[in-house]
Amino acid sequence: PVNNPIPGEQATAVEDLARMLRARGVLAEGQVIPVLPIDRLDIFLRKIGVYEDHGRVVGLAVQGSGLDHLPGSFWKLRDLRLLALGENHFTALPDRFDELERLTHLYLHANRMVDLPESITGLRDLEVLDLSHGQLISLPESLGRLNRLAFLYASHARLDHLPRSLAGLSALRYLNLTDNQFCSLPDTLGGLTGLVELRLYNNQLTELPGSLGN
Repeated sequence: PVNNPIPGEQATAVEDLARMLRARGVLAEGQVIPVLPIDRLDIFLRKIGVYEDHGRVVGLAVQGSGLDHLPGSFWKLRDLRLLALGENHFTALPDRFDELERLTHLYLHANRMVDLPESITGLRDLEVLDLSHGQLISLPESLGRLNRLAFLYASHARLDHLPRSLAGLSALRYLNLTDNQFCSLPDTLGGLTGLVELRLYNNQLTELPGSLGN
């Protein structure tokens, strides 16, 4: 069993993940995913960890672990606010992300998906989305529904176009599209009036949309 204060279905979900990691040799036999209080959350220092707040799993990092799918019980972790699944082997993701409706931070960098499930755009509280260093060729057409998104990392991918709904990202402050395959950009970029930093280098651009100067 998982040695932590997490009860019921959430404990089952964490143990199912730990079982997958043990089968891959990421965790040793009998080893569990460490459970830490939310005030010790640091996904950059600790690649694998569960973060709890009063017995609720509010943060989960399973990075660099060779995962290519998630156990069915994972979707019981409905209190998650931060989810880090970067540097794994996902080629596709289940279209169930809107079940994690409290998510504010989602890290999916350095995976192998070419597209994303539309359900990700149902995460109305999402503030940070990291899709960088992957194989993405497109972003969801309904991306503009994420009207609280402030930071979007989509660099080092295979993108050559942006969804028309992009202008709906009214809270966006930082957008990184470096090292992609853009030859042009839509005028809708000019609608991102809150944008503070836009990174575009290492594309195939010869000009920028005039709306960016408005």
